Amino acid sequence: MQPEELERSDNEAVRLLREYMVLARDGLTKWAGVVTGIGAEVESPFEAAVYARLRAEGLDVHPQVGVSGYRIDLTRDQAVCRQS
Repeated sequence: MQPEELERSDNEAVRLLREYMVLARDGLTKWAGVVTGIGAEVESPFEAAVYARLRAEGLDVHPQVGVSGYRIDLTRDQAVCRQS
């Protein structure tokens, strides 16, 4: 299912789901005006351990990326995923 297949709605949950699906499909680069907080610090020892392990595996991950008023603990840029 693609985000464009979701019916337009005033429901915030539907809007957030559509935005998340676009982010998952297209990566951070498309969200230049919506994504905030790239480069923030990890918030817990567990998150720091996962971040360190992913970086050790060569993945370009970003901690605490803000999207639509929420923060995602760890993200990986889709452009990097396509090259892997």
